[in-house]
Amino acid sequence: MRKIERFFTLIALFSVIFVAGGGIWTVVHRTSEPESYQFPESKYGTFLAAQHAIAINDFETAMSLSNS
Repeated sequence: MRKIERFFTLIALFSVIFVAGGGIWTVVHRTSEPESYQFPESKYGTFLAAQHAIAINDFETAMSLSNS
């Protein structure tokens, strides 16, 4: 009878550890929404993007950037 009591106590202990560990894991590794950052647009940045597009032979993008 004593072995059965120890067995159920051990199962209960592992269950508590498992549930508590899962709860702690959830709280610590909660995935929050990442902050989004909007880069400000400037004429110089657009110029550099157009220059880069020309350098990699993407002339359609270069033309669309130079028109804006």
